[in-house]
Amino acid sequence: MPSADRSWDDWRTWLRQSWGLALDVSDAREHETYDPARPLGDVAARLGLREERDPERGLTSDQATLFMGAALARRAEALRGRTVWEVGCGTGVLSALAARLGAARVRATDVDARAVELARRTAALNGVTVEAAVADLFEGAPWADPADVLVADLPQKPVDGAPLPLGQDGGPEGLRCLGPFLEGAPARLAPGGRLFFFVHSLAHPGALVRLHALFRPRVLSFMRRIFEREAFAPILPYLESRRARGLCRYWDRPDGRGEFLAAVFEAERRA
Repeated sequence: MPSADRSWDDWRTWLRQSWGLALDVSDAREHETYDPARPLGDVAARLGLREERDPERGLTSDQATLFMGAALARRAEALRGRTVWEVGCGTGVLSALAARLGAARVRATDVDARAVELARRTAALNGVTVEAAVADLFEGAPWADPADVLVADLPQKPVDGAPLPLGQDGGPEGLRCLGPFLEGAPARLAPGGRLFFFVHSLAHPGALVRLHALFRPRVLSFMRRIFEREAFAPILPYLESRRARGLCRYWDRPDGRGEFLAAVFEAERRA
């Protein structure tokens, strides 16, 4: 496998050669590497926000929240004055951030009622208005009119029977939520609407294939995500088998740890 400093080029080459995907990286920026040996501190505070958490339920912001939040802040003009809907909102930090960045209306949904409760509290802590509701992706959401912007950071770790928290379990291909979200997103977006979408190299590339079919995407940011093998022990044998079959990508580091890549895409709806 390539050394860690080659992972970004290797992932793009693999997507192009094996999946026919040429990523638009003309404006891509590298986000700080996430290394679990270096604690992030208070993620919400780093985004200028406060957060209601439930760590025992796994409901708290993390490195992906910070990564997504930095990308949204960079593209604040795309949110300003628009209706923004965060699907899979967790504690609602990104929803509160969208409101702070000038969104005219912010919606937040999650399948977990506890998460929705926390999202409401996070909004109140930050003095912003967020309409939060329980919904399974788009199913059961109380709004009939489309949004201008969809934001999604959904669970996508491939899992084959190993117990993972709901917020990490992506099903056998990592597409349990990603697939239905991408299929349903165009109908929930207004003409000219756009999507801010998080994906990592452990999920089946079919998600990116479908993203390119339905939208005109470009990479805003990418991030190296280091992991301790012990922390991934329940799913590592399954990931190893998937990597051997060419269904995901991660890299072995010289220090004995592993690394995968994450990217934030901005994508415009196709006509």
